[in-house]
Amino acid sequence: MELTAQQIQKYSKYSQPQLKKKAKDIFHKFIRLRDSENGIFTCCTCNTTKVIIGDNYHASHFHSAGNNGAIEFDERNVNGSCKKCNTFLHGNLIEYQKWMLKNHGQEILDELEMKRNLPFKPDRFYFIGILIEYNEKVKKLK
Repeated sequence: MELTAQQIQKYSKYSQPQLKKKAKDIFHKFIRLRDSENGIFTCCTCNTTKVIIGDNYHASHFHSAGNNGAIEFDERNVNGSCKKCNTFLHGNLIEYQKWMLKNHGQEILDELEMKRNLPFKPDRFYFIGILIEYNEKVKKLK
């Protein structure tokens, strides 16, 4: 994404860690909106349908975001999950893998695996691009 001077200026007061946090927040909001409808969601791992209440609905990463910056904002790697599966069952990874295979296929799993092992060093412009892209996507889903 090509950034304009105006877009860069808009975010100039934020540090890179602040930009990353803002990018994560809007990306996770997009995932939760994308994977729910009218305040109801189905967990990608336990397949339970629930009403969104408080923080019971998460944007769950198949491959952890912690050390995998290259896929942290990859929509195929992040899906709507309930708090129980994502937090208390640490992602419920066996069921998550089954879901990923069924919904994305082995080719995408292989691509994510390859991509996560690539060296990746994001800069502030990367996070500004994420912010702009996902702010637009969120607006379209509302």
